[in-house]
Amino acid sequence: MDAIDSKILRELEVEGRISNLQLAERVGLSPSACLRRVQALEASGVIKGYRAVLDRTKLGAGVTIFVMVGLGGQLKADALGFEAAMAAAPEVRECHNVTGAV
Repeated sequence: MDAIDSKILRELEVEGRISNLQLAERVGLSPSACLRRVQALEASGVIKGYRAVLDRTKLGAGVTIFVMVGLGGQLKADALGFEAAMAAAPEVRECHNVTGAV
């Protein structure tokens, strides 16, 4: 990782669908050198993937609700059961495991 890799990552975070030509121009590289660097960042796992950011209000889901759930047990099976239930619920977008006093 160097300063140019950092520039590439910043640009891709802002605009993941930027063309390689535009990205190369923004970071000051030739298109072939830029592509090699992006491919190396992907291969090393620094870039895990690309995604679409959706406007949920346009999809009829303009409300975000946070719910605290307590599990009846602390066994791995309890957590796996909860994870399976959440994976089967399409309206659930994210789950976070938070520890500490309430």
